Amino acid sequence: MSDRDLKTRKMTSMRIGGITTLILLLLISAPGWANGQTIPRGLLEAVTPSSGTNPAPMNPADLVAGPFPLSGTSAYGVCYMPENNPWAQPILVVAELFSGESWVYDALTLDSIGPIPNPPAGISVTGVTTDGSFLYWGVINPPGPNEIWRTDADGSNPVLVGIAQLQGGAFIGGICWDGANGLWAADITTDRYDLLSITDGTYLGVSVDHPDSAGLGNGLAYRADCDRLAIPHGNDLAGRVTTVSSVSTQSSVALAPVDLSNHGFFINGIESSRPAVSPLADPFGMMSYWVVDNSSNTISIRSEE
Repeated sequence: MSDRDLKTRKMTSMRIGGITTLILLLLISAPGWANGQTIPRGLLEAVTPSSGTNPAPMNPADLVAGPFPLSGTSAYGVCYMPENNPWAQPILVVAELFSGESWVYDALTLDSIGPIPNPPAGISVTGVTTDGSFLYWGVINPPGPNEIWRTDADGSNPVLVGIAQLQGGAFIGGICWDGANGLWAADITTDRYDLLSITDGTYLGVSVDHPDSAGLGNGLAYRADCDRLAIPHGNDLAGRVTTVSSVSTQSSVALAPVDLSNHGFFINGIESSRPAVSPLADPFGMMSYWVVDNSSNTISIRSEE
């Protein structure tokens, strides 16, 4: 049976009029998992398209550049890092979900620079962010809990920061630094976003709701200029993630939804051009986002202005 065939056999819960209906999905498992815990792959990667209603698609003129093909096979989270790195230039780090390495790219041209090692734990690296000195990684490590790891910018010297204390107790997705002592982390199965300590992974008492109340969505990016989260999301019934909303970290109010369905099918990774590590970066001269589409394994630059 091919990988494509396997990816179309999945099992998830679909919310229909308050009734939970089970449909067939692939569950990922690894040999030796003591408790048989599994990761619902449909929450991690693109699935077969299905019908759904979306807002009007984004104007193609708002596409700054791309899509560009990515190295690797299963791109997930993405983060921007200024010149304080071994390559002495602005870079993007794109996490590979099912691999022993992730990839570094030129943040402006999106040319591939090369691979760096993932933290040596878990089967799935779902998120990556930086405070300007280190990279921080979200790792799903069944049968144990989710973890936060720290490495140098080149992936060396991995250190376990701590257990990611997601309040829903589910699987970690994308992460992003808040500019202080916190990491925002997506809980990809209980549809919320929790603020965790950057020093030990403990919960800091603040959470944000899913823009659709519940549904698909794995990534998030922090906008330091307005203290908001940019969250890619989609309704369960749509089976895709193509909308990006700006969500208040204080009230969970979602504003300015933008539909990217003309440019992607399942958006896993997103990074702001105004991240906490460089609030006024805007390397393209405008507010924009780097967007990773898992379904095509590509990255694009989208304008918000």
